[in-house]
Amino acid sequence: MNYLQLREDYKIALGRWEQCANRLCELMHCDFGTLEQALLEQGGRHRELVQQYARLGIALDKANDRWDTAQMLQARATAAAGQLNRDLHLIDC
Repeated sequence: MNYLQLREDYKIALGRWEQCANRLCELMHCDFGTLEQALLEQGGRHRELVQQYARLGIALDKANDRWDTAQMLQARATAAAGQLNRDLHLIDC
């Protein structure tokens, strides 16, 4: 698992999703806080963009899950390395 690549994948997925959300907000004359309500009330307008927004949301969720896992594994590895360093420091050579 490549920590930096997963971070980059997450950042890209987040940027794409935010860009699509901002475009929808512009088209529907709303802000991000009311976007979900506007999507419910939009009545089928901008169907392709709404579908893309949904697909990008799913991709963002998957990238977020992988990024969370990478952070957890990195924290474990860092903790293990820190413990090893403390143990080696105690050895008298």
